[in-house]
Amino acid sequence: MKKIARLLLLFSLTFVTLFLLASALGFLHTWIDAARTVPAREYARLADFIPAAEWALPFTLYVSILTSMSYAARKKIAAFAAFAALFIFAFGFAYSVSLGISHVKKMNAPPLVLRSETLGKPGLMLSGYGATMVLLDDPAVPTGERVVSLDGAGASLLFQETPVDAEGVPLPLPRIPFDIQNAPVFNGLLVDFSLSAREFSRRFSAGFLTYAAFSGAVIFLLLSLAAVIGIGAWPLANVFLGAALFRLILSFEVFITGQEPAEYLASILGRWVDTAYITPLVFGLAGVLLAVYSLLAAAAGAGAGQKGEAKGHRNG
Repeated sequence: MKKIARLLLLFSLTFVTLFLLASALGFLHTWIDAARTVPAREYARLADFIPAAEWALPFTLYVSILTSMSYAARKKIAAFAAFAALFIFAFGFAYSVSLGISHVKKMNAPPLVLRSETLGKPGLMLSGYGATMVLLDDPAVPTGERVVSLDGAGASLLFQETPVDAEGVPLPLPRIPFDIQNAPVFNGLLVDFSLSAREFSRRFSAGFLTYAAFSGAVIFLLLSLAAVIGIGAWPLANVFLGAALFRLILSFEVFITGQEPAEYLASILGRWVDTAYITPLVFGLAGVLLAVYSLLAAAAGAGAGQKGEAKGHRNG
């Protein structure tokens, strides 16, 4: 029982810490994006924090489960007990976060003021929307004069004295560029976790049973990787295995929940299974296959150990 208690304590601390950090970083990214906007946004509402928290949920769930399973493998905690305890805790934490986000969305909270000044001065050059622009006025003035060079228009320049559309709305300006760019792999993770977060949010809005089926299937699939994570003979090997499995399962989830794969599966299984439960069913079947492999691997390991002990007794 002490091992299980320590495992659940590790999961809880990991989940809470990662969720707070990921949400804060996501909100910081929104704040930076507001500062890059020309002219800069005057404030970020509480709604800007909600997408960051939604994005942090699947990220935190993945990392917390894989970290806890790696710990359980190193400490040789009984597989079934660890599986059951982590499943209950993981689902409870995920549902609590989703419920909290849902309540925050319904709150009529005042805006959180984040005052920021528009970066740059007259003469600032921006590139985007198929054009390169030189701002002749203060970038904080959205309708200031500008010189525009359209891509593909050769060396021709357009002078826009009052850059507004037919309805008088100022034409948008590209964001101020930064030299630091995310690596393609990191960008791929951001996109995939955003899609996963959107699916979690959509399932929660559809009702408890739909959310429970989807989140429970994802958690079950992650927990079914216990035998694979325990392959490594040294902790660093489990780290690399966990990272590879982390990316593999996330890609699998995003692929299956995509529109075209979901429609294709619905055309095959829709006669027997409600469309809301087809994706969880696929995750569950994949988890069962991994769980069966885990049982077979554990049985094979136990059998090999018994043979080794018997051989040692004969030699003795």
